[in-house]
Amino acid sequence: MASNIDYKNISPYKIPLLLLTHPVEAYEEMRWNKKGSLLVANLILVCFFFATIASQQYTGFIFNRYRPEYLNIFSVFTITVGLFALWLIGNMAICTLTDGEGTFIDVWVNTAYALVPYIIFLLIATLVSNFIVMEEGVFYQLITGAGLLWTAMLLFLGLKTAHQFTLAKTITSVLLTLLAMVIIVFMILLTFSLIQQVVQFVTTVYDEIRFRM
Repeated sequence: MASNIDYKNISPYKIPLLLLTHPVEAYEEMRWNKKGSLLVANLILVCFFFATIASQQYTGFIFNRYRPEYLNIFSVFTITVGLFALWLIGNMAICTLTDGEGTFIDVWVNTAYALVPYIIFLLIATLVSNFIVMEEGVFYQLITGAGLLWTAMLLFLGLKTAHQFTLAKTITSVLLTLLAMVIIVFMILLTFSLIQQVVQFVTTVYDEIRFRM
């Protein structure tokens, strides 16, 4: 029961575990009593990165969409740390406009802590995938799906608590954050495309001048 937990003296390092069973109370502690830890958040992010690598490398070949021998660290970094950073930037951009009370660090810590269930379930799914056959693949899907759903719920509660939004405003901010992420990715791709074209143009002009000289 939540009433049996000594919230006043609970260690910041135990908050991620409390979050799994008492998410509302845990986020309230992080919000009002500063029990969240940036160090712990970064350690969770590192675990997220390595858990993703483990999943790509050791998921049973029946369910593995990746070729373990072609592991791309940059790609893994992009879909973990890169996506995490994109979410932070998008959310802060939106919540600054909608009068959110959470700071960048608040969102950073709350988001990282929300990843704990997904990391745990991803590792469990990776292990289970090596002991089941295709016909039992529903169990693999259920495990990964449960991890994603749990993390999504914690992420939602974390943002609601950090910014002190209502339910409706939190839903709106999440949708706008996703839209902002798409726009940011589009702008990044457009910028790289323009830079590539400029470099190609300058290189062509340089080669032409050198050839004529």
